[in-house]
Amino acid sequence: MQAKLAAIVESSDDAIIGKTLTGIITTWNAGAERIFGYSPDEAIGKSIHLIIPQDHHHEEAHIQARLARGERIDHFETVRIARDGSRIDVSLTVSPIKDMQGRIVGASKIVRDITAKKRTEAALLQRGIELARSNQELELFAHVTSHDLQEPLRTVHSFSQLLERSCGENLSEDARVYLGFIVGGVKRMQSLVTDLLSYCRISTTESRLRSCDCNTLCAALLEDLNAFVELHHASILIEPLPTIVCDAAQIGRVFQNLLVNAIKFHGSQPPNVRVFSSESDSEWVFSVSDRGIGIAPEFFDRIFIIFQRLHTIEEFGGTGIGLAICKKIVERHGGRIWVESASGEGSTFHFSIAKTAIPST
Repeated sequence: MQAKLAAIVESSDDAIIGKTLTGIITTWNAGAERIFGYSPDEAIGKSIHLIIPQDHHHEEAHIQARLARGERIDHFETVRIARDGSRIDVSLTVSPIKDMQGRIVGASKIVRDITAKKRTEAALLQRGIELARSNQELELFAHVTSHDLQEPLRTVHSFSQLLERSCGENLSEDARVYLGFIVGGVKRMQSLVTDLLSYCRISTTESRLRSCDCNTLCAALLEDLNAFVELHHASILIEPLPTIVCDAAQIGRVFQNLLVNAIKFHGSQPPNVRVFSSESDSEWVFSVSDRGIGIAPEFFDRIFIIFQRLHTIEEFGGTGIGLAICKKIVERHGGRIWVESASGEGSTFHFSIAKTAIPST
């Protein structure tokens, strides 16, 4: 049994070091030699300070004090030093060693090299800092762009209206058509700028996770969309929905975009839309189903890309950002969005929301 344990210790990738209560190294396995560069002959009999940087010597006194009380130290992250002078990020697990009478006579240290882990954490932290900075720059860009684009658009729109009012009777039929193109183009550009700003804000606005009753959320949306629903003589059935943890404003935007699309892309018959849900152990899946014009399978991925349209402005209005916004919101909630459809047979859009989100206090 002792031979088996010795083989396990010797074959470990971690450094396994024995020491006395005064800090003298008594055992030194192959893992310790690999990590620190000292052979057993060079390390055994030396002070444990051999591998402790000068600026971390105070830690050993703290460890010794805890060992003297019979305490075990688990996964203490610190820095140690190798023979070549390089500093190594390590995780220490230190256990007291007792004699036959139960007296503490030394300690066993398991030292794990976590340099790669620390580098990854540092890289992720730096990436997070860069991402936050990028988001701030993106938000600033979006605001500036919105303002700088909206102002001349408002000017063009205002002067177009003035021209129509002051010269309307003197304008030729062609001039009226051209003026209509100008006004229509301005309105589309304003919608594009507004939707683009909304798309940018999804990432830059802090999520506010709250418990949200999706029945109440959808009922409020239907009130807001009442005029649009009546205009298209749409029939909307919302089946009982769950209460979830989410950013209600953003998930409301997803439901709204999917409902508007389900109504807008109808066929020859008035829109017939059904909203329902299902669940698994880990997530809720929400579905918005219609009997509209449908989507060919080869376009399933394309429709979620910003500014990708399958139809002309004349056929169906919109900016081509709505589904991209839905995708970005759902993914920000840790979910996914997809569609099941066929041309002429209607569409069902599904999106999932994880059950593990924690509401803000």
